[in-house]
Amino acid sequence: MPSEDHRDPRLPPAERATLLLREMTLDEKCHQLVSVMPWTLVRADGSDSDEAERWLRNPPGHVAQLITDSPVKLAELVGAIQRQAVRRTRLGIPVLFHQEALSGFLAGGHMSFPTGTGLAASWSPELVEEMTVLVRRQMIRTGVRHALSPVMDVALDPRWGRVHETYGEDPYLCAALGFAFTRGLQGDDLRRGVLATGKHFLGYALPVGGVNTSAYEGGMRQTRDLFAYPFEAAIQLAGLRSVMNSYADVDGIPVGASREVL
Repeated sequence: MPSEDHRDPRLPPAERATLLLREMTLDEKCHQLVSVMPWTLVRADGSDSDEAERWLRNPPGHVAQLITDSPVKLAELVGAIQRQAVRRTRLGIPVLFHQEALSGFLAGGHMSFPTGTGLAASWSPELVEEMTVLVRRQMIRTGVRHALSPVMDVALDPRWGRVHETYGEDPYLCAALGFAFTRGLQGDDLRRGVLATGKHFLGYALPVGGVNTSAYEGGMRQTRDLFAYPFEAAIQLAGLRSVMNSYADVDGIPVGASREVL
């Protein structure tokens, strides 16, 4: 039987995490890196899916694409999955729920805002931060605490199909708005904030031929001075807590497997 010490709320979080890691098997640790869709675990009415029992033996670390037609239904779905994770798994590790939030919280019943280039046209970090403060409040009330935004790519090739998600071609403007987006979303205290995710790390916006996910062939000076600049600002000045790696290759190595880049 596993020790229950990691569940003791009187202990500091770092100590609880250390105790939990000692109890986890290799399979359980690996599955914390796995993401599943909500219907893998529950049906629309909140009852178990056909696959639920199998997944709960080695539960996933996070759940994605929680799209419903109302905030109430979304909160109920999040609650049903979280109860599975906490009450019916060996160690009771809560699930981290994540969703897109680039132009507002991507879930039914929430406000929509301009996409990245529209926000950039405002030249106003203050407005972007005000927007993400509201997005944070909307996400927290449903239990979704991880946003897959902002896009911090510097867009130099108009052929690339995701230019509209970015803040344009100026690395300084991208850094200023990425910082503001991150600060508004995470807040001053992450216990009451939503994790921001800077993407796509690194050089994703300059693929060969402008073809999405094709290789990036920029040199290291351009990579560090231009493409890394918005991420550096968000990490150092706003405490950005997560990044999404690029889907492309850098020097023939997929970024997700590159120690040099990550």
